[in-house]
Amino acid sequence: MKSAVLALFAAICWGAAPLIERKALVLPASPILAVAGRSVFVFGAMCLMAFFARGALISDGFGAKEARLWLLCVAAGGILSGGIGQWFYFSALRGESAPFVVAICGTYPLFTLVAGLATHQERFVWSQALGTALIVAGAALLLLSRSSGR
Repeated sequence: MKSAVLALFAAICWGAAPLIERKALVLPASPILAVAGRSVFVFGAMCLMAFFARGALISDGFGAKEARLWLLCVAAGGILSGGIGQWFYFSALRGESAPFVVAICGTYPLFTLVAGLATHQERFVWSQALGTALIVAGAALLLLSRSSGR
């Protein structure tokens, strides 16, 4: 239950952020500048959080091998999501309404589900597949409503 509440708080933050960010993106600045600026502020906030949580940052058994894997995975995820993905997101947000862009970006569970099954041997769960299908169907409805002019 705790994870569900934390995920809901994350969803609230992620739902509010695009409305704020779109205001910045109507100004004549590049989306790459928005990604860089956002990253600087996130880095600063994370440094403060790490300072105050310093006793809970690394657990026992975190050796050199684990540190290399951790660094590789965190760097790859950060570049893919926080760099390239954010650039695509800000570029889309610059030209379209925040609710529309967020709904399309919100189809990422489809890619997570397929990649998890194909490359990480994740267990197939019908309820997750159905939930993912409903998310994609909702985004498809938005696209259809746009193309029909409604």
